[in-house]
Amino acid sequence: MNEWEHVTCMKTIALRFQGNLMKTYIAVGTANCFNEDVVSRGRMILFDIIEVVPEVNQPLTKHKLKVKNFMKIK
Repeated sequence: MNEWEHVTCMKTIALRFQGNLMKTYIAVGTANCFNEDVVSRGRMILFDIIEVVPEVNQPLTKHKLKVKNFMKIK
């Protein structure tokens, strides 16, 4: 995340991928929090969950997140 950017919501979603296949993504909503004199801005980020080879003796490291798409919100 950028400086002053805060995650306001996060959800795991399943979307159709290549016809009838379902793929799991993580959707994150962010906001830039300054003060009442500055207009709030944010963005929606969609992370793709990729399975990789885990590190030795650490089976929980078998997934990585890749930024799939993001949209700025004004």
